[in-house]
Amino acid sequence: LITIKLKKNIDILASIAARYPHRINVGFAAETTLVDSKIIEKLEQKKCDIIICNEVGAGKGFNSNYNKVTIYTQHEKTDIDFGLKTNIAKKIIAFICRHSANCLLSS
Repeated sequence: LITIKLKKNIDILASIAARYPHRINVGFAAETTLVDSKIIEKLEQKKCDIIICNEVGAGKGFNSNYNKVTIYTQHEKTDIDFGLKTNIAKKIIAFICRHSANCLLSS
């Protein structure tokens, strides 16, 4: 019988948000069940401004060039439709820029 002792890592996202409270803190999550309640809880616990939730499952998420994500803030939930990850990344960046007074998006 092998025993492996695990040590809890620090919560990197929460520690960054605490250290830089005046910056926009963005996190990513992959959830499969109770998504809305889990993400709302993470927004509060980790002091994030935005969390992008990856939908994982057949043909999307991991090991695929396609995905569907939902962007959460304290006040809104925005779905980004199923598509290429490169296009989704551009939409995520545009969303973050629209929610930041310090970010300008050039066309």
